[in-house]
Amino acid sequence: MADLPPYNTNPMRRFILFIGDRYYPGGGGYDCYGSFDTLHDAERKLLRDPPTSSDRWAHVYDCNYARVTHEYEPYMDYDREEEPERDWYCTEGTPANPQMATKEQAFPPEYNHPRYMDPHDLWVASGMPIPTYRSGVTDG
Repeated sequence: MADLPPYNTNPMRRFILFIGDRYYPGGGGYDCYGSFDTLHDAERKLLRDPPTSSDRWAHVYDCNYARVTHEYEPYMDYDREEEPERDWYCTEGTPANPQMATKEQAFPPEYNHPRYMDPHDLWVASGMPIPTYRSGVTDG
């Protein structure tokens, strides 16, 4: 077998960014978006690439501590001048990038408006009874 050049000639850096549509243990290599020298750089990459409709999570693994130190989730950013679009907010850890929203910034308390509410909370606020589904039960 011939000697093949390495697929990635970039050295591994301290912070590794992962983004995915579902979480599964024992995997994740395909969800790697790159490695970065600083957390700020990893978050800048995350902010530059808004989440797709299938992205459900992102996290940063810190090689110095050998653990995930920051976690992120997508949300709809309604405060943009143009049409609302999906963006990331930090759910775990302190963001290094000042443009990265925290959960409190993504969902401030004054956003008690139907367009910002969770569907379940919206249903409860409507006063309608919450439907229950019973398998195999018929009325009569």
